[in-house]
Amino acid sequence: ITLESPDLTLGHGNDCTLIVSLMEKEKDNKSEIALGFDVYKLKSPDLRPLDNSRAPSNALLLTRRSGSYVFYREITKRFELKPGTYVIIPSTYKPNEEADFLLRLFTEKRVDSGVLDEKVEVAHPPPPSNDIITKAFERHSGSDKRLDAYELSTFLEDISTTELGDPLKFPAESCRSLVTLLDDDKSGFLNLNEVKRAWKEIKAYRDVFKQFDVNRSNSVDSYELGTMFSKLGFSVSRNVLTSIVRRYGGRDNQISLPDFVMVICKLTSLFTSFHEQHLKRGGGETAEFTRNEFLEVTMFT
Repeated sequence: ITLESPDLTLGHGNDCTLIVSLMEKEKDNKSEIALGFDVYKLKSPDLRPLDNSRAPSNALLLTRRSGSYVFYREITKRFELKPGTYVIIPSTYKPNEEADFLLRLFTEKRVDSGVLDEKVEVAHPPPPSNDIITKAFERHSGSDKRLDAYELSTFLEDISTTELGDPLKFPAESCRSLVTLLDDDKSGFLNLNEVKRAWKEIKAYRDVFKQFDVNRSNSVDSYELGTMFSKLGFSVSRNVLTSIVRRYGGRDNQISLPDFVMVICKLTSLFTSFHEQHLKRGGGETAEFTRNEFLEVTMFT
């Protein structure tokens, strides 16, 4: 339900009145299920189910609750809420209980409301694709049409062999990090659009890497690494460069192509996080993070 027009009769603020009534359709005039409901505010509303991929991006904010679960035939609560789009989610006290319910909403002003459901459309089989990336994606993705870390590893080896004639073999741990860094919707998997963008970026990083790998050893040293970062637009200090070499360089201080791709993806993610925080704090050369913000950024990269 989308609340837009404040109730002037309240006489304070810009709140809107919402009355929620949840009624169980009883059998034999008996109520054997304890029920209740929660009211969430949506950050990015759309009238589609809040599944595993959409719920995180909507950033559900618990706004109100019906109170304790009760064995009543009907629960009715009145709320004063700020304008916005809300979703009411009924639930039972015990898991896996099913029954028929009636949910009614009352407001002072006219509002838009609906059920979060997929649009019913006639399904037409997709035309056969000549896109080699899509074909490779379909070969390696699961039934959910997404790639996890292991599937990404086999996909990259497949598509690089087909398109470049040079198989790129990324270790499982590297692919686990790549999934995290390239996952725009924070679902823990890569969909087709994310995979296409990831492959485009990996090819661009590979081209830069090959320019500096003159002896074709599939590795570069720390001096070449700094030049490569500058070419890609990353201005990093000597201390940062030393940290990268110590983390990924091994005994000979040489950086391989998979590690180079990993480092670039991490730098991109960290630069983006810094820029977002630095804008929130009004610009300048520094950015402030709370403890939880810092932990989220570091754990996710």
